[in-house]
Amino acid sequence: MLVTEGKLSEALLLRKPLDTRVGGAGHEGEDSWGRNVYATKEDPAYLEIVRWANTRGEGKLKETPEQRRLRYAACLLADIGWRAHPDYRAERSLGMISQAAFVGVDHPGRVFLALTVFYRYEGERLEDDLTRLLDDDANSRAHLLSNVFRLAYILSAAMPGMLPRIKLELGGNKTLVLRLPKKLADLSGERVEKRLVGLANELGRSGKIVIG
Repeated sequence: MLVTEGKLSEALLLRKPLDTRVGGAGHEGEDSWGRNVYATKEDPAYLEIVRWANTRGEGKLKETPEQRRLRYAACLLADIGWRAHPDYRAERSLGMISQAAFVGVDHPGRVFLALTVFYRYEGERLEDDLTRLLDDDANSRAHLLSNVFRLAYILSAAMPGMLPRIKLELGGNKTLVLRLPKKLADLSGERVEKRLVGLANELGRSGKIVIG
């Protein structure tokens, strides 16, 4: 569940119930009075995914302030479907975000957020009337950001403290380099490689994993 009080950039996101490092400890999403337990945009997990989505280098897409704001908002919403069954997370997230009573965002902006999270779970482009509200550039940005999320979440399992140890860099010879420390070398595998390739393709690059 996500609510907003005033600006969309101040939105609050429901914490995962079992994440003890952000106050979870099995609270099942509610405190002793039955109220949802929220994390602010200063929450470590949110800041980590924002920094990861801030990859800089040659070939970086230029952003307007509004596009950057929407990207940050998408980072807040990226895991909104975690409570749903895996088979339904994409559609559930699409519906929740596209129909949410957000303020400070227009219809195309809301669709951008919804599609970004939909693509994060589904991995494919959507043929739907919603996409008509976005131009090709916005739709491409949504797909690119979703691929960042797909790689980040399979590496971190949505646990704070993982992404700062893993580097994503734009390297030479049109490569996108994923640097894993030796202690995390076991994370390298077919699924990670596949998602790295998917993200690299969005950038017109080839993926490369470096250990150490």
